[in-house]
Amino acid sequence: MSLTLPLKFGIISMVITLTGVLGLAFFTFQSSDELLQRQSLSRLADDVSREKEVLKNKLKTLAEDVRFLSKSAATKGIVRSVRGGGFDADENMTLNLWRLRLERLFRTVLAQRASYSQIRFIGKHDKGREIIRVERYENTINTVAKDDLQEKGNRDYFRKTISLEPEGIYFSDITLNREKGRIVFPPEPVLRVGVPIFDATKTIFGIVVINVNFDLFVSSLYDAPKQIFYFV
Repeated sequence: MSLTLPLKFGIISMVITLTGVLGLAFFTFQSSDELLQRQSLSRLADDVSREKEVLKNKLKTLAEDVRFLSKSAATKGIVRSVRGGGFDADENMTLNLWRLRLERLFRTVLAQRASYSQIRFIGKHDKGREIIRVERYENTINTVAKDDLQEKGNRDYFRKTISLEPEGIYFSDITLNREKGRIVFPPEPVLRVGVPIFDATKTIFGIVVINVNFDLFVSSLYDAPKQIFYFV
């Protein structure tokens, strides 16, 4: 069957129109897809920027906390007491009384910071033995007995912190927590932040260090939307 000229023109016009409509639809779909991708990337960039600021603020608070503890009256009192053979003549206080005051201060800070797992005052003398250690165990905060205090003089964080100048601060790598040379179970990734302690003659005395449970410290990263994974 032969087609008339008007019918041929009609068919050609319809084909051209359909082609144009399909092309426009494809272009619109592609543009919408690109727009959605740009919006998703923009939201992701905003999320990453927000998490970065949260982490920066937490690290700033951590640094302020360890500096505050290192400059506390109790810390200075212990240094004077040790140098004075167990008695602080400046404040008429014994070493044991200053220890109790610093222990209470450590416990208070641990109670306020859920991600902090330990706070310690470690002396340079006696192979870097802990002077005070207060730690979190499950839902309780405990002061470690004198007989259970450990030597930390060979640990990398102790050596690096003890070598700092006044006002220096040390942030460790993230490592698994160890007690008595063994990795604790369940494994706990730990960030250690320490500052050096000096006596009145500017002689190094020891360090104050805070152990941070890094999983809890960056817990907001685990609340990311589905299909999004953060890597630190």
